Amino acid sequence: MRKESNLSFITWLRASSAILILLCHYCARCEYPLISVLSMVFNIGVQLFFIMSGFLVGYKGITKPYSKWYRKRLNRIFIPFWMFLFVLAIVHAANNISLLSVDWLFLVFGLQGTVVNVWGAEQTWFISVLLLCYLLSPLILDLTQRVSASHNSWLRAISIMAVCIMPIAYAFFEAPWVYTVFTPVSLYIMSCVYGVTYNPEKRFTYKKTLLALFVVAVSFCLRFAAKLFCDGTILYDRIVVPYSQTFAAYAIVYIFEAIFSTRRIPPFVQFVSNISFEIYLYHYMFVQGPIALFGYFSNWVVGCIVVTSLVLPLSFVANRVSTAISRKQYTRL
Repeated sequence: MRKESNLSFITWLRASSAILILLCHYCARCEYPLISVLSMVFNIGVQLFFIMSGFLVGYKGITKPYSKWYRKRLNRIFIPFWMFLFVLAIVHAANNISLLSVDWLFLVFGLQGTVVNVWGAEQTWFISVLLLCYLLSPLILDLTQRVSASHNSWLRAISIMAVCIMPIAYAFFEAPWVYTVFTPVSLYIMSCVYGVTYNPEKRFTYKKTLLALFVVAVSFCLRFAAKLFCDGTILYDRIVVPYSQTFAAYAIVYIFEAIFSTRRIPPFVQFVSNISFEIYLYHYMFVQGPIALFGYFSNWVVGCIVVTSLVLPLSFVANRVSTAISRKQYTRL
């Protein structure tokens, strides 16, 4: 199990991804088309979170017995998640919204899948997908570590090929859940491979960083162009979107590695990074959920400021409480 040396860029990336998710949903509520269309750019924060999760599991490895690792992972996910559901249940009850439904039962156990029918919890679709990723993690790492011992370059080549082929394969399945589930699972697996073979001492070049910036720009330009001509089609939804998001996301990761690997982490960046999971959980009910606040303000910027001023302290308190509970759980392992 390797140490987290030269991984400060992950803290920067995690904080930036949380901010991107906020901007994504904020822009979606703006009435000006030039701003609202940016939501599909900022939505890349979702891909970045799955890439980071897979990379860190691959880089750090998994301690044995696996049952202990699984328990720690489940505590990290479900303790803050159940706290969020408790708060959301209070909000529902205060608004006379029934809590007696099968959808709530599936939600509590993280089995909601890709379609969440609980108002204010729609963003939690990723929980089920992340649990699947964790379930596959020991197998992925075992296979990756065996191959990387003697065929490191081949492993990277196969991973790159998977990036190029998998989105097309998913497009042939009629059921939309196949695309929604297995696209982030593929990102997670490929990032695990990258984490296992990652060399923190590698040198970044100015030309490669510029190339990564070019990839980001081209990816989003192609997506905007495709949206104009084939929006709502399988070509756009299941091929153009995953390709543009995936290549842009990996390029952004490279840029952050190149720029922030040795940079000092400011207190605010560390703060947002620490509560990024809670920010993702809590913000949506203030944006689109049962206590959506944007409708109360005529000025969109004021709405953004008010929602952020509520989400950050709420996420901080939730993070402190869940961390305290998690520590008690860890002492029993």
